Amino acid sequence: MIICTSLAEKYRQINRGIAKAIKTNVQNIAFWKKVRQDYGSVFKLCQAVDDHISNLLILSFANNILVILVQLYNSIKLLRGNSSGIDRVHFIYAFLYIICRATAVALFAASVNEEGSATLKHLFNVSTEAYNVEVEKLLQQIYVDPPLITGKRFFYLKKPLIMHIAVAIVSYELILIQFKVIT
Repeated sequence: MIICTSLAEKYRQINRGIAKAIKTNVQNIAFWKKVRQDYGSVFKLCQAVDDHISNLLILSFANNILVILVQLYNSIKLLRGNSSGIDRVHFIYAFLYIICRATAVALFAASVNEEGSATLKHLFNVSTEAYNVEVEKLLQQIYVDPPLITGKRFFYLKKPLIMHIAVAIVSYELILIQFKVIT
C-alpha cells in the first residue's frame, strides 16, 4: 500500500505541474518535453514496481478472497446454529477487518491508475496555442500504455475490480445456499 501511495503521489506531482502550466498557458516545447520525460520516468518506475510486487499481489488477493469465502461459509453455519454473542461479535469483527483490508489494498493499488490517467484530463485542457508535438506524444503514451499495477497481468488493479470481486463472492454464496451445501 505504501509503494502504491508513493507512485500515486509522483503522478499527482506531475498533474499539479501540468495544471499550473495550463493556467499560465506555457507554450515552451522544452517544458512539455520535460513533463513527458518525467511522466515516462515515473511510468518506468511503476512498471518496475509492478514486476516486483505482482506475485505478492496475486498471493494477497487470493488469500483475501479465500478468507472472505471461508468467513462467509462459516457465518451461514454460525447463524443457523446455536452460537453465543461472543462468537457473533468475533465473526463480525473478523469479517469487517478482512473486507476493509482487501478493499484498502485494492483502492491503494487502483490509485496509481487513477492518478496516472488523470493526466489525460489535464492534457485535454491544454489550449490550442500551447498544444504541441510533446503534448501529443504524452497523450499517445498514456493511451497506448496506461499506468497500472497488475497481478502478473492476470488482472489490472482498477476500482471496478472491487465490484467484480464482490459479485463473485456473492455468486459463490448464492450457489451454496441454492444447492443447500450448507446444512
